[in-house]
Amino acid sequence: MPSSMLFRHTASYLCFIVGTFGNSAALYILNTSPKARNRKQVLMLNCLAVNDLVAMLGMLTAILIDEYEIMEKQLVCKYFVMLRAFGVGSGCIALVMAVERWLALTKPFLYQQIVTYEALFRCLIGFWIISATWTFLPLIGFGSYYADGECVRYRDARTLPDKIYAYLFFVFGTTLLMCITLLNLILVWTLSRMKSSRRVLIRRISKSTMTNNGLPYLHRTPEEIAFSKLMSFLCITFVVCWAPQMICIPLVQLHTSDNHIQRWSRLADFLMAIYFTLDPYIYVVYRYMQKRNVTFCPCGKVPKSLITYAPSTNEMSSDAPTVVVQPVPTTTM
Repeated sequence: MPSSMLFRHTASYLCFIVGTFGNSAALYILNTSPKARNRKQVLMLNCLAVNDLVAMLGMLTAILIDEYEIMEKQLVCKYFVMLRAFGVGSGCIALVMAVERWLALTKPFLYQQIVTYEALFRCLIGFWIISATWTFLPLIGFGSYYADGECVRYRDARTLPDKIYAYLFFVFGTTLLMCITLLNLILVWTLSRMKSSRRVLIRRISKSTMTNNGLPYLHRTPEEIAFSKLMSFLCITFVVCWAPQMICIPLVQLHTSDNHIQRWSRLADFLMAIYFTLDPYIYVVYRYMQKRNVTFCPCGKVPKSLITYAPSTNEMSSDAPTVVVQPVPTTTM
């Protein structure tokens, strides 16, 4: 085996193994941590971790089956097509996350009215089914996946129907990336405005706190802000790692035999594997930093007010603990 191919094989196996371990660890932390009380946040992260874990285990299994010729080649190619659904599904989950955070920070009253746990779950499942249906089209003849005894990527299409599918996939994926990018730009801008506002963050949202001055998003808790930053970083990681996949489609179609394009295609595949590997570790670092922020108190600084959580009876169902702002009594000399 050439050294370059050996390196690619080793890197692929390493990514899949590390990614499998990371996603398993993220699922364990998510479902055992006593601080994971916001059901909607836990739901989205669970869906992302399960999706990525299945993708990692599935790809590792598929490569081993293909390498040792355990299964017929065409069946292996069908298996690869089915696994592709988890790649596109990860983007759909990232889009739902971006929309959820956008509503939570910019339209909090509307968010509490329409974004329930059940509605969020239905959106996640619905978007994943749509992406899977689109991905499975090559199995019924629309799009390429197998030719001349070898697995074929959809971007390597040669016949007209297969090329149409490749370009439609390009439009679908590019639209997904653009929506995620736009929502995250709005999210970053909103977070920067919140950081510079210097106001006390209040969690209880009501009609009386909603104003028409364009700044309703200032009333957010530190936990929500931290989660928004995590979601933004996860979505940006998805865009950076998946954009080369979309760019490859027209490049491969226009320059079939160009060696530079082939190298770019391999880089795009490597970035895709990196994305599934990095996702869980980003979350683990986030949880670690969150715990440090909760337990760390700077010495020599006396806060002007104490923000305490007063859990209500429906805290677990509403995902909205009440924040009570209590002034610290000052002593007179």
